[in-house]
Amino acid sequence: KTAGDDVKELKGVNNYTKEGGKMFDWALETMEDHAKDSKIIFKAVILHHPMFGLYYDDYMVLVNRFLPKLRKYGYDLYINGLEHQLNYATFPLDDIGTGRTGKKFDDDIDKNNTCFKRSEFFPEEGPEQKTRTFMSSQGEFVNQVTVGASGKTTFPICAWNMQKSHGKFIYGESYLNGFALVHATKHAIDVKLYGVNYMNK
Repeated sequence: KTAGDDVKELKGVNNYTKEGGKMFDWALETMEDHAKDSKIIFKAVILHHPMFGLYYDDYMVLVNRFLPKLRKYGYDLYINGLEHQLNYATFPLDDIGTGRTGKKFDDDIDKNNTCFKRSEFFPEEGPEQKTRTFMSSQGEFVNQVTVGASGKTTFPICAWNMQKSHGKFIYGESYLNGFALVHATKHAIDVKLYGVNYMNK
């Protein structure tokens, strides 16, 4: 490896960051344009990375820079992959802030983290059920839906992540693989997460 190779790699990183900046600027411009369009009823975005995580930590670049824009422009739905799970979290839209909840935790929290393979969590209520419904009114939340469990391997759910995340998790599942169906009308957006047990024939 030569010094010239290092320069080429550095240029590649700079170009990557530059292109990412262009994409972010385009996203903000699109949000502003959509805010002026009275014909748009619901707003949704699809990204690869989640804002709030149950396996990885929250992605603070998205929490700090993108979530405030989602709140400002009243976005209803944030769909993402990356984490090999099915999960659902919310963040309130009731005021335009920085996107932070003010949660503070010790630096050693990750050392105490316990992760559960093939698990299902309902943080607020009740045991495991075959079906569960959660409804919210438009203007209440940015609703994050993680749909990353289409492959064979799922990621464990880490208990501390549910507590330290800036999002409020309603549901988390790594027990089954699965997918989501999204149906939108002028009255509502309906998102259904389906778990599939690929081991059963």
